[in-house]
Amino acid sequence: MSEFQCYEFVAIDEPLTATQMAELRARSSRAVITPTSFVNECHWGNLKGDPTDWMRRYFDAHIYVANWYSCWLLLRVPKDAFDVKTLNAFATQPSFTVERTDRHWILSWELSEGQDDDRFGAEDGRGWMGRLAALRDELLRGDLRPLYLGWLAGVSAGEIDDAAVEPSPPPGLSRLTAVQRSLVEFLEIDGDLLAAAAAKRQAARESYLRTLADDFDRCWKAAHERAERGTAAAYDDVQRALADLVDAYTLCASRAEFEQRLPQFMAKHSKRGALVRRLVESGLWKNKP
Repeated sequence: MSEFQCYEFVAIDEPLTATQMAELRARSSRAVITPTSFVNECHWGNLKGDPTDWMRRYFDAHIYVANWYSCWLLLRVPKDAFDVKTLNAFATQPSFTVERTDRHWILSWELSEGQDDDRFGAEDGRGWMGRLAALRDELLRGDLRPLYLGWLAGVSAGEIDDAAVEPSPPPGLSRLTAVQRSLVEFLEIDGDLLAAAAAKRQAARESYLRTLADDFDRCWKAAHERAERGTAAAYDDVQRALADLVDAYTLCASRAEFEQRLPQFMAKHSKRGALVRRLVESGLWKNKP
């Protein structure tokens, strides 16, 4: 089988300038270069450049696929999207790594020794960008599941020792989005391992919800106190607290009981427009016509 490598880069937040496109063209006469992308297929030799350096300078997403069972996904996100403690909790070498620049985080997911003969024997590397680029939007919305999947890839690859501390599994592992399922396929994460992680998360979630159900009145009082702070952060906390409460009522009592208590809460805070908007957008409350 002949050698094959595919390098694909995408600029999302800012298009490439004419000068930047000229710099990239100087590195490859064969690549397809546009103001928002660079695609190069190599059948001999390597890319004349460092993909990570290009991510620092030009691009927001990169996918690399080689037919020797190796693939790599890089995403660049603004530095204020995450704190270092959150990212480092999921990091493992080399399946999921993190680099910090002056303005960005560069997040890297890597499969260095794939096992899927059919996949690597048949594909030419194209198509993955369309399937995976939306992970960046999910991360920017605060979804931590792509980070946890990187950590699970490290478990699958035998990179995690018994003494390592497992990061807290994020919600929703049992109902991954389409793009997250594509990441599972891209990294060849073991399905049984993912199912076990999802079940562990569900058990922990139910245990937490039962603690809320032990004293619903205390939970409502805490939500009132947060709402009265009148800050954006406090309103976010209230939205999350009420989302937990509705699940706790559903699990341990009934959804109807939550629906009876919620109007009392809203009557006290109906003039807090930013809070009401959050609750409407999350589906917890409906404004009366």
